[in-house]
Amino acid sequence: MKNPGLVPPIELSTVFPMTKPSSDRGFQYGRVGNPTRQLLEEKLATLHHAKHAFVFASGSAAILNSLLLLKKGDEVLHHQQIYEGTTRLLKKVFQPLGINSKSIDLKKVDLLSQNITPHSKLLWFESPTNPMLEVLQINKLCKVARQHNIITVVDNTLATALEQKPLQLGSDLVVESLTKMINGHSDAIGGMIATNDAQLAQQIKFLQHTVGAILSASDSWLIMRGLKTLDLRHQKIKNNKQKIVNFLRSSLLIADVFHAVGPIISFKIKHNLNPHLFIKSLKKIVIGHSFGGTETLIQQPTTMMDLSDNSDQRIDDRLFRLSIGLEQPKEVINDLEQALERANSI
Repeated sequence: MKNPGLVPPIELSTVFPMTKPSSDRGFQYGRVGNPTRQLLEEKLATLHHAKHAFVFASGSAAILNSLLLLKKGDEVLHHQQIYEGTTRLLKKVFQPLGINSKSIDLKKVDLLSQNITPHSKLLWFESPTNPMLEVLQINKLCKVARQHNIITVVDNTLATALEQKPLQLGSDLVVESLTKMINGHSDAIGGMIATNDAQLAQQIKFLQHTVGAILSASDSWLIMRGLKTLDLRHQKIKNNKQKIVNFLRSSLLIADVFHAVGPIISFKIKHNLNPHLFIKSLKKIVIGHSFGGTETLIQQPTTMMDLSDNSDQRIDDRLFRLSIGLEQPKEVINDLEQALERANSI
């Protein structure tokens, strides 16, 4: 029976009765399929203009399942600045299995062609990057990869499909952490892979069922709730962000400001300020991991991120990453201002 309510139900059943052995009415076992999870996948596919979308227990689980398309002897080419969790998977999990990876400055598109070998099977990057918010030329990179039969995966977590749709720019797969902007309430963890390629979709579906890193019905429901307000939250955060960027750029205590699409601003304070006193002095802004939630969060990458493979000299103790929330922007600005003044008073 079709749900008569305005809000879709949470289907918690792990078993779906069959009319006879080896037949089912669309669902049979919770790991293989769930109505609530399927509804979320359909909504995400629509958002990305994709034919297929699959959700997972976390963004890291989505990344893992994307990389499981590879086999021993294959090579991953990736931008020199990618999510630290992706780096850990590549170095600590897949490299020991005989799947190597190579870091390239993909801001220079020509370097991609120069580094392709017969073993190169997958290209991985995110745009904008985290935390320096570098913007890459997605369409040009995808075109080069396609010429060499290399699968391209774009991590679109920062931008979301509201700002860019990598599949329309030539990407084979798009990966997102649903924990961030999509859910937007810091109360559910999830990940997604979307594609328009039928063969890749079949492989991802097999991995989703077999590996079993599925998204629960409860988290699927919470993330669907977040989708309902995504556009409103996106616009509010965008407006707040611009006002905070303007403040930071006008402050004599700020050395540099980095921003692109998405909820993140990164900035560097001047050399004469004490960075540890600055972050300790914040009263309204929460020190915490993640981004894209309702509350404004701040992170110091050098102490809160794994930068063991970082080669960007701009990342030091004076760099901070700010995730803009839904508060009144003046509250955030006032908090930044008083913390900057205190860090400058010694």
